Amino acid sequence: MNILFVPSFFPNGLEDIVYSGMNKLRNINLYEYTLKPSYHPDLIPIEAFNKIFPNGVRPSWLLQHGSGKYICQQGEYVDLDNFDYIIFGSTRTEVLPLLSRTIKKASDRTVIIDGEDDPFVRSIFKYVKVYFKREKLDRSYSSLSGINKNNTISALTFLSRGLKNLPLITPIPQIRNIRERIKSLNMTVIEHQFRDCNDLDIDVSLVASPTNKVRLTYAKALENIAKKNGLKIYLNNGSMHPIDYQNIILHSKLVVSLPGAGYDTFRYWEVPYYERCLVSYRLPIIIEHNFTDFESALFFSSTAEFEKKILWGLKKDRYEDLRKSAKVLFNKFHTDLKRASRVIN
Repeated sequence: MNILFVPSFFPNGLEDIVYSGMNKLRNINLYEYTLKPSYHPDLIPIEAFNKIFPNGVRPSWLLQHGSGKYICQQGEYVDLDNFDYIIFGSTRTEVLPLLSRTIKKASDRTVIIDGEDDPFVRSIFKYVKVYFKREKLDRSYSSLSGINKNNTISALTFLSRGLKNLPLITPIPQIRNIRERIKSLNMTVIEHQFRDCNDLDIDVSLVASPTNKVRLTYAKALENIAKKNGLKIYLNNGSMHPIDYQNIILHSKLVVSLPGAGYDTFRYWEVPYYERCLVSYRLPIIIEHNFTDFESALFFSSTAEFEKKILWGLKKDRYEDLRKSAKVLFNKFHTDLKRASRVIN
C-alpha cells in the first residue's frame, strides 16, 4: 500500500503520533509531502531546527522519531494517482491548497486526522473517505447543549477559535445525525527511551499550567488534601524542561491529569506509559479500551471524590497494582503503532 502523508509544518501531537506509528508498519510505503523539519533534524540546518525547538530541546513525545521511507520535497509536483490513500495529518492552513486539490480529484482516497483541541468536526468531513477526530464526544455529549455545564472548558471558546479558520474547515458540533460518520482517534505517547526509577518519593504530583478553572480548582484542592493528610506532593503551574517533567512523573506514586486546551492530553497517556498510577478528571470523550476505575486508574468528577480517590490509591500501596495494570493495557491498545494501525485498518 502506497500512502502519501501530508503533515503540517510545526509539531502537532496526533499527527506526529500517527506518522511515528506508520513508520513501524511493514505493509505500507510511506511518502511524506512536504518535509516536516521536526521529523528530519538531520536534513535541515540547526538554526532552522532551533527555531522550532529552542535550544534543541524536543518535547518528551518527540524525543525519538522515525523518518519516512520516501520524501517528496516542497515544490515538486505530486501525482495523486500514485497513492492508494492520501492522509492529511491536520486541517491547518499550510495543507489546505493540496487538500482542496485532493478532494476534487481523489476524495474517495482522502483521509483527515483532526487532532485539534476542540470537540468540533470540520465541514470537510463530508468530502473525504474517513475523518478521524481526536475528541469525539460520547453519547451523553452529542450536541452543544450536551456539553456538561459543570465542565468549565467552554465549547464557545473552541467555536470562536475555529471560526478564525478558512470556511473550508468551519467547525460544527457533533450532532447525532452525523456523529457515526466520524471515527475517534485519541492521543498517546510516541515510544522513546527513558530511565526508570524505583524511588517513588512523591505521593501525588500535578504539573499543569493554570489554563482553565478546572486546573485552578484541583491544584488548590490538592494543596488542601496534602496539608490535611500529611502527603508529600509536587505542584507546578509553570513551564518545565521536558526531562525534569518526565522525572517528576517517574518519582510519583499518583499523577494527576486534568483537561488543558482540550480534553485529551498527553498527560493522560504519559502516566501509564511511564507505568505510574493515573488519577484523572473524567473526560466526556470516547476512548476505546479506556482504563478502568479502581483497576487501572482512578477517576473523579468533584473535589470530594478527588480526595477519596487519592487516599484510596495510597492506602496499602494500591497504586502499585493499578500502575502495572495500566501499563499492560497501554501496551496492548494504546501505542503509537496501534494508533497508526487503526488508521490503516
